[in-house]
Amino acid sequence: MTTPRPANTEPARPPAPIPIVVCADDYAFTPGVSRAIRELLAARRISATSVMTGSEFWPGEAAALKAAAGDADIGLHVTLTDQKPLGPMPTFAPDGRFPPLATVFRDGLLRRLPLAEIEAEIERQVAAFVAHYGAPPAHFDGHHHMHQLPGVRDIVVRLAARVGGGRTWVRSCGDSPTAIARRGVAVAKTLVIASLGPGIARRATAARVPT
Repeated sequence: MTTPRPANTEPARPPAPIPIVVCADDYAFTPGVSRAIRELLAARRISATSVMTGSEFWPGEAAALKAAAGDADIGLHVTLTDQKPLGPMPTFAPDGRFPPLATVFRDGLLRRLPLAEIEAEIERQVAAFVAHYGAPPAHFDGHHHMHQLPGVRDIVVRLAARVGGGRTWVRSCGDSPTAIARRGVAVAKTLVIASLGPGIARRATAARVPT
């Protein structure tokens, strides 16, 4: 004869919450974008934003962002496509404007990017961030995810390790193909972006940079 055990009357414990970052890219792209992001920060609907410091609007929008930021992560949106560089790039941007996305992506995969020019430009973007915001970026990500390209990712991880004192993190866009397929949203594009995530994640781990 089996004696029944009393039912467990303790309520089931909910699973521990998983911390996430909700980030709005492209701060300073236009005054309207900047205003909307500040409103989202003030309402605590997002926890981070990343800044296009090459934008002509960044110097005028920086103080308002600092006032609205609170404890949000304010980072650098590394920009290498479609906009204008902050300094001369005779090989990469000879006409004073970054190449289009498709060109940068192709040349990155083929290891044909002029990395010395790109590193100097990202350094200028970091300097513009610090000059107007008064602190180093809390994280690095990239316009059109170009921060994950071969060569560029090494620069980004190296700068994050140098400027952040171990606190600046880097966005890695890695995701499993199964999860991407299950969501069914922009599957082809997302698979391409996610395929570059492990490369930057490995480099960041080796440099002790959080992702």
